[in-house]
Amino acid sequence: MKKVLLFAIFTFSSFAVLFAQKAFSQDTWDWKRIDCGSDSSYEDANGDTWKTDEDFIKTGDNKQVSQNSSSKVEQLNALRVFTEQNKNCYTLPTPTSTRYLVRAMFLYGNYDGLSKPPTFDLEFDGNKWATVVTNMIDFTYYATKGESISICLVRTQDQQFPFISRLESLPLPADMYAQMRRDMAWFNSYRYNYGANDKILGYPDDKYNRIWEPLIPSGLESVTANFTSLDVTSVNVPPDSAIIQLT
Repeated sequence: MKKVLLFAIFTFSSFAVLFAQKAFSQDTWDWKRIDCGSDSSYEDANGDTWKTDEDFIKTGDNKQVSQNSSSKVEQLNALRVFTEQNKNCYTLPTPTSTRYLVRAMFLYGNYDGLSKPPTFDLEFDGNKWATVVTNMIDFTYYATKGESISICLVRTQDQQFPFISRLESLPLPADMYAQMRRDMAWFNSYRYNYGANDKILGYPDDKYNRIWEPLIPSGLESVTANFTSLDVTSVNVPPDSAIIQLT
């Protein structure tokens, strides 16, 4: 019997951090998209502006990943590395929104030619959030509690220098993920687009800028639904394209 998996699934784990609500605007003007390590701001293929990080941090050096490690995701091909201070912090404004989520991405890419990806800590507003193991791309999320958020990269071992490739902050609608406790931050464990081959699904396909990784589990096969759109009323539902293509 052919096994068919019908739903795109995501889960969360929680960390205790206080945060406050503000008024929400669904416009994207207050989204921050930062290509850490880039020498200039630019528009991507979707027409979205990616800024350099010079307005958000004053320390660190720009580097490029090795040619053999280049990524299809443009913002992962540059990075900012911190070799001087033990702690280096970005400050991001968080104007007029309910819960802000922050996504940080790291791709070592053998930028230094040593083939030794470092391990370091990530802090949000002075609280340790995660230990970053950078032989992979890592995603972290956080709900802010003030008018700005401090995101710090902390050296924890000698000669293992923290770095960051991409940084984003964006608001959530007030009614999104209503089951989330309002006195906690949240960590995204995974979000899969079952049935997809190799395309990572994100904005603008998902207007809330969630990232859906492609996955076809062993023993299942990809199929396409016989409809082209869905009538949904919840902001929690995956984008149409993540449901129409399934396994």
